[in-house]
Amino acid sequence: MPQFDRSVSGNARRSGLRPASARAAGRPAVRIHQWAEGGRAGLLGQMIVEVSGDVDDESAPDLLCALTRTIVLESRVCCDLRSVGFFGATAADVLAVAHLTAAAARGSFSVRGVRGGTAQVLQTTGLDRILTIVG
Repeated sequence: MPQFDRSVSGNARRSGLRPASARAAGRPAVRIHQWAEGGRAGLLGQMIVEVSGDVDDESAPDLLCALTRTIVLESRVCCDLRSVGFFGATAADVLAVAHLTAAAARGSFSVRGVRGGTAQVLQTTGLDRILTIVG
């Protein structure tokens, strides 16, 4: 699968529950970057979906699309969250759907770079006990 870099932007959330974000400052809310790690993804390695920025109600569908597409095409997928700022319940839903999609496709899905607020959301939702969280 070719490497690509995608920026997502949109209107600011109206709820006012989120702190000032990259989007409010005119920067993309989330960036999604994919690459094969450790060789070809289908052989010895895995496909990495690296996420940076805020994963909120507006950007979560783009992450879901990227993860789902990658899971359908590759047997081993890891979502790297180390550069994520805001990570809420909608983002957790995306990971849960990705996990189920990989299971249905008889593939593997893991998550890495989980810390801070992201770790708290996964603990609160119980996904930390379901997802494969590495490093």
